[in-house]
Amino acid sequence: MFKKVILKNFMSFRDIEINLCTKSGSPPNYALFYGENGAGKSNMIQSVSFLKESVTTLKAKRLFSNELATIPEIAIPSLSDIVSAVKTIGSNENTYVCYDMVIKGKNTVYEMEFSGDKLVREELHTSLGKKSGLLFSIVDTGTNQKIYFAEKMIKDPSFEAEMKKQISRYWGKNSFLAIMDLQTVDTNLKFIQENTFAITDIIEYLESIQVSVLPFFGQFRLNSYPFLSNLEIGVIHKKDEQALRFYEKALNRFFRRMYHNVTGVRYELVPSGDTMEYKLLFDRKIDGQVITVPSVRESNGTRKLVSIFTTLMSCASGGVAFIDEMDSGVHDKLICDLLMQSLPEVEGQLVITTHNTELLKHVPAKNVFVIDVDSDGYKEVRNFNKVVRTQTHNNNQSRYMNNAVGGIPYIGIIDLKGIAEELAGGLKADV
Repeated sequence: MFKKVILKNFMSFRDIEINLCTKSGSPPNYALFYGENGAGKSNMIQSVSFLKESVTTLKAKRLFSNELATIPEIAIPSLSDIVSAVKTIGSNENTYVCYDMVIKGKNTVYEMEFSGDKLVREELHTSLGKKSGLLFSIVDTGTNQKIYFAEKMIKDPSFEAEMKKQISRYWGKNSFLAIMDLQTVDTNLKFIQENTFAITDIIEYLESIQVSVLPFFGQFRLNSYPFLSNLEIGVIHKKDEQALRFYEKALNRFFRRMYHNVTGVRYELVPSGDTMEYKLLFDRKIDGQVITVPSVRESNGTRKLVSIFTTLMSCASGGVAFIDEMDSGVHDKLICDLLMQSLPEVEGQLVITTHNTELLKHVPAKNVFVIDVDSDGYKEVRNFNKVVRTQTHNNNQSRYMNNAVGGIPYIGIIDLKGIAEELAGGLKADV
């Protein structure tokens, strides 16, 4: 679970700390983020996607290189590519990300610092026995890498020597966690688990994070089943049919309770050799008749719910999930009713961004955050519970709408007619 995220020169964040913890210092099972358009809500979610992707850069190249060899215009991004996409525009300072998490009961802090598109520092702190300490540190000195491994991190001396060679070869354009992740493909996983401390647990945790956000670079998700990247349409191997059928059953149960006119949700499968083409279908009652509608022709709201389905399932089963604009295209009452039923059942952690203020009537203040931007563009993350109440009888929705906690959009007089007349006059003069 995430406790805190610190970002410097990351997209629209020059320097910000996003602290999710309650007064007791514990991470919440769920958190809702509000703020005006352009405040940085999506960028906050992107920072978690960045973390997840940074771990899999080398493994993705190894697993997908053969598949994409015939499609030269598609390239799997390296960490350097990803950093270039997130660096704050106009900034010459280093990009820095820090993630404070609890992984399998252990406090874990992971840091990366970049100069331009190159990783220049990577450190990970975690519990080492009875106290926390530095598990590893790699720093670019300008001529080589200064490497520190905790005594118990790698047990086998020859494997440690091999990892230092791999650092010399790959590190800078890839992280050490990505280098270690590649070993799970190239080396016996059991050997790595037996000869390293905490590393495989941390990598497994980071890879398991579910993130729903618009991609800003090539999207290569390493899911346990290929169809989880797109539940609507695609191609699977025949060996994955049973898993797809389990998801079919779950989707059917979910959507029949979401919509009163949906009589069924199912997959159409077309075999082709060792593979199968799949297409998600909705059976809906329309004017008294049951009509089959392909998911890709459903409304934006329904397709949004399909896209976040696996994300919701993950956090309900103890996983960690981040969803950007969960209410986008979905009826306010529908998303409100869904979350009011779902949030108490979150076993892991669910973090979402939303504009649905109706939720504020029901969600505890300690679980609500706002990203506020002042007139000079400086940003601050505030927890509703830590903002002094000026009117004790006001509910959180009223407090937010009355700008008691910030994060509310406000505009000047638009004068739409005046703008239109000026535009028309300019166009006429140009003829």
